[in-house]
Amino acid sequence: MIATNNELYNINKKLIGNFIYNMIFNKPNTEVLLLCGISYDITKITQLFNNKIQCKYIIKYVNDIKDLNELEYSIDEDIHIILIARHAISLNIFRNTHLKILVINVIYPGIIEDVFSSINEYPKEINISINLKYRFYLEQRSLQNYITMNSAELLKNLFFIFERTRHNKFQFTEESITEILMYKPIKLKMWLQQMKNHIYYLQECKILTARLAIVLYRIANLDSSISEKAIGTYISKIFGITSTQKSSARFSISQCKVYNLNNSVLFNSQCIQVSQVSYNV
Repeated sequence: MIATNNELYNINKKLIGNFIYNMIFNKPNTEVLLLCGISYDITKITQLFNNKIQCKYIIKYVNDIKDLNELEYSIDEDIHIILIARHAISLNIFRNTHLKILVINVIYPGIIEDVFSSINEYPKEINISINLKYRFYLEQRSLQNYITMNSAELLKNLFFIFERTRHNKFQFTEESITEILMYKPIKLKMWLQQMKNHIYYLQECKILTARLAIVLYRIANLDSSISEKAIGTYISKIFGITSTQKSSARFSISQCKVYNLNNSVLFNSQCIQVSQVSYNV
């Protein structure tokens, strides 16, 4: 089921509301809030916050990785962090943060003022279903975590990362997404079907294609700049296997470089659930 724009707006508002509620009432926030596409000046937000909030916080424009590196804070400190991106930014800037990022598209600038005017409505943390959480949250994970996801969850992850440029023009640059996903200008259905084939091949036969490995490793690290050679070296080292050439008529995969995870003791210690998924796109 695909959420409507109105449903997504309401979720956006609740997520922002809960984050700001925690700031006002000095409760911890476990993620950094990234507001994308916001059109008014940062000083207006700062003034609004100064009148309402007594806790320690940072509000900062973010354009590239140096903006994050300049933040002088420790994640052990009780500091709330809000980043503002007025234009599409590269996904790569988060590659060294090791933080959970709550990404909100602010199409309607007055949403923050609306939240302040009804702040007591947002005391509870919002539970986002698996079907929607990849629309809102970004965080680094291990490659093993992605490989051992069931196919439904993994496909949702890939789909919504792609969607961040397809419909959400204020979030991440198309270049950074296409580099991560190894996506070329073809129809979305075709791209998703290719990814499904590679994922089902992994989950049913424990064969990881080099193409899928590259996509998953770059997503796991939020970094499109990692070379294919470096990824191959990592996989060989972590799983204790080398690549071979293989094809699969069943999954419509032509001859390509693959990693046979049946030969990996580490991989076989993990439990993989096989699931099917479809999207209406």
